[in-house]
Amino acid sequence: SLPGKDVARVVGILPQSPIAPEGITVGDLVGRGRYPHQGWFRQWSAADDAAVTDALMVTSSLELVERRMEELSGGQQQRVWIAMALAQDPDILLLDEPTTGLDPQARHILWDRLFRLKEQGTTLVLTTHYMDEAEQLCDRLIVVDKGRIMAEGTPASLIREHSSREVLEVRFGSERNA
Repeated sequence: SLPGKDVARVVGILPQSPIAPEGITVGDLVGRGRYPHQGWFRQWSAADDAAVTDALMVTSSLELVERRMEELSGGQQQRVWIAMALAQDPDILLLDEPTTGLDPQARHILWDRLFRLKEQGTTLVLTTHYMDEAEQLCDRLIVVDKGRIMAEGTPASLIREHSSREVLEVRFGSERNA
């Protein structure tokens, strides 16, 4: 418990399959994340708040600010939901498979932002199927299979403990004697 802080301002959430109210614009949705107590349909301008503008820029969504969520592709919607979570500037950020549906460039931009947030003291809790993502962003990992914890530790310790010591050599094409 953090005295004097509203839970909605302390914990930012990116659910795996979020659903936006019909007709809501990108700017209104991201603004809703920034000011949850003001209701879903608060009219919003990206210029109203530097955090909203920054979150939209980081996720390459600023040009979408006036568009309605239902008009966007799946990848665009995912970027907007990430912007909403980032705009909250929370102490704890819960992200359920945040890079699903993102192209490689958007994925790496998000990684960079999350890494910087972590360095600034934000606690990140994320679920992912991408081991490179977990290794890049996490200090501690918990590997879960069918609801059971199978392993936990630092990325380096889990790699050391569970990687094979055998070396597999793979050759492509044919060898020619010179």
